[in-house]
Amino acid sequence: MRPNHSFVWTFDNQALTNRSNSQGFRSNNDFDAGDRRFKLAFVGDSFTFGTGVAYDDSFPALVEKAAPDRVSWNFAMPGFGVDQVWLSARYQALPLKPDLLVVGLINADFERSLAPYRRLEGFAKPAFKLVNGRLTLRTAESPPNVLMQYLDESSRVWAVWQRAVRWVGIHYSRGEYWTLNQAIIDSLREDCSKGGVPVLFVYIPIKGLQPFEALPAYMRRTGAAYIDLTE
Repeated sequence: MRPNHSFVWTFDNQALTNRSNSQGFRSNNDFDAGDRRFKLAFVGDSFTFGTGVAYDDSFPALVEKAAPDRVSWNFAMPGFGVDQVWLSARYQALPLKPDLLVVGLINADFERSLAPYRRLEGFAKPAFKLVNGRLTLRTAESPPNVLMQYLDESSRVWAVWQRAVRWVGIHYSRGEYWTLNQAIIDSLREDCSKGGVPVLFVYIPIKGLQPFEALPAYMRRTGAAYIDLTE
């Protein structure tokens, strides 16, 4: 966000004031690497950011409030995909050497990694593709053409196909929906390992969605620290 800035965001008919610190993140204080308390860095999307609630009611703030010997740094941003969550960890959180990185994930984060262009917001975002098994930054791409906009907004067949792609990824760990995001999560974990920062993944379930079977299976298989809030 814009550093040292405040704005009012009306969410579900409730007007909330959001403030950023000098580093451009939602916090009442700057993130100080010299803080002697146990430092938790949170990365994620709007759920971790705390969209729709006051800053003091966001779960990173509640974690800090529960014990005086720890501090929470909230690097999350609304609308982030797994790719942007990784980049915020690599370039923002990990350089400050937190004692623990907490990664909040929801299903939609995995879909956002596949999109280099945010149609509703009208701008391009960082995105990656797998080339010979390696994550490669996609070049800036033009906004979707008229046909793609029509398919996204109006085509039931296209919507069914997109749901099928997600279903295969969620249940069977197949297709780009899963393989691309797994590579991103692998890279995030590798960055944490190189930086000597332990990482905890937290899956936040959305009401009405089926369980994300591929994610806990991956976490068990690789021995990752993981909390699944559906459990």
